[in-house]
Amino acid sequence: MNTPRILLLLFIVGFISANAQVMNVRKWRKTERDSLDKGLQMVDDNYFAQAMPIFQNLLSNHPDEIFLKYSYAKCALYRPDKHAEAYQNLKDVYAKNKKLPGIHYDLALAAHYNYQFDEADTYVDLFGRNRRISPEERGKAEILKKNIAYARYYSARPTKAKISNLGPAVNSEGEEYVPAITADESKLIFTYAGKKSMGGLQNAYLQEDLETGVYMEDIYLASRKNGQFSQAVPLDSLNTTGPDAAISLSNDGSILFVYQDLDDGHGDIYQSFLIGNNFSKPQKLRGRVNSYSWDGHCSLSPDGKTLYFSSERSEGFGGRDIYRASLAADSSWTNVVNLGDSVNTPLDDDAPFIHADGKTLFYSSKGRTSMGGYDIFKAVMNSDSSFKKVEHLGFPINSPSDDIFFVPAANGKSAYYSSARKEGLGMKDIYRVEPEFENAPALVLVKGKVMLEGRPAAASVEVSIPARNKLFNVVYANAVNGDYLVCLPAGEDYLLRFNKDVFKTQEKHIKASDLTVYSEQVVD
Repeated sequence: MNTPRILLLLFIVGFISANAQVMNVRKWRKTERDSLDKGLQMVDDNYFAQAMPIFQNLLSNHPDEIFLKYSYAKCALYRPDKHAEAYQNLKDVYAKNKKLPGIHYDLALAAHYNYQFDEADTYVDLFGRNRRISPEERGKAEILKKNIAYARYYSARPTKAKISNLGPAVNSEGEEYVPAITADESKLIFTYAGKKSMGGLQNAYLQEDLETGVYMEDIYLASRKNGQFSQAVPLDSLNTTGPDAAISLSNDGSILFVYQDLDDGHGDIYQSFLIGNNFSKPQKLRGRVNSYSWDGHCSLSPDGKTLYFSSERSEGFGGRDIYRASLAADSSWTNVVNLGDSVNTPLDDDAPFIHADGKTLFYSSKGRTSMGGYDIFKAVMNSDSSFKKVEHLGFPINSPSDDIFFVPAANGKSAYYSSARKEGLGMKDIYRVEPEFENAPALVLVKGKVMLEGRPAAASVEVSIPARNKLFNVVYANAVNGDYLVCLPAGEDYLLRFNKDVFKTQEKHIKASDLTVYSEQVVD
């Protein structure tokens, strides 16, 4: 007997003792029985959201089957656009069988997602009183209890932030997440998984599986002009039939970090370089950033010398932690340091983003004062390079569901992130945020074009700090369009040297030592 049928039998046995109700599938059509097997298999593999339509269809044909209603509701908890329906169905199931194992926790979670915090408290307390639950389940209940309390607190004290869905040009009924932007918001690269995925439906071995397979990730690009994003298109130079996921961009968009898991049992971080209009084949980061554990997200500092990244390596505080690494002279990453318990928690801490000002860190955490799942937090670097004071970004930026991959533009007036919300187009969507931060970032964004005889030209832009005789960074003008961009944090004066073959070097001084606000300069 296969696993799905065992699960079905166990469920029915539980129902027999409670209300003598048995789901008789012998009178079902064979196609329905096959669909049930498929749905149960997907649930067994933790593909709850993907299994939801299967149970939804079966429930429409057999509306009185409580088992189907419960299965559908459990799966719908993983779909933010179905949270209200999940809660109602769970209450219907509860009215029929109040002793169903785990039903109180499911109800608490559903009520929490729907901002019904009093009901959520009641259900999670009932779940916690059950002496038969395991220590792991009791721990989950305690975390949910805290989430409910923080969600009640923050939702009653909303900030002035404005949230807007990027709409069908970017989002779809599939999943869109991990937005990566250039500092000036002109380009958005993100990860997509859905019907348009290059590999189609595949199993865990990346083989076609139209029955129980899932869609692999692809990388997409959208350009922003006059405040609107163009229709997103796949990055064909990077996408394969396997999973391809974007992580982050350098400020100028010339370096794209991607995540890959190439059959070694854990994921690693790779980088790809923009050459003309296409990105190069990703190469694994050299040095100590990648490990024998999962290493899955990163963000590059504006000077290109520090990489903030998340990892599950064993020396952390628990789950995923955030680290930083330094760039060595041989272009490898070394001197890996955990950011400490002022940032990291015993729960997962992930998705770091260091702002273009070089000192403001944004990241997501399931710990601290999370409203539920991942919430967005902010910390500002001290003079000793530590991050001691962590700030929750409040509601409505954060919600009871996952809010993650927060990336603000250089001007601090807008940001992008992935969130699971009922107003979304399907699964996770990408949203634009006007955060209304009290303190504007202090930096100069310098951008422009390098031209030679009226045509775009490739050139190096060497950025130094003359007062300290220090090289800050080297960026490059794109050979196809001549564009370059560099972010210069406040507190220093800078010298830009434009170098092109045998031609005379051109220089531009940028004063930022006394800067207290965001500034932008165009230097062609």
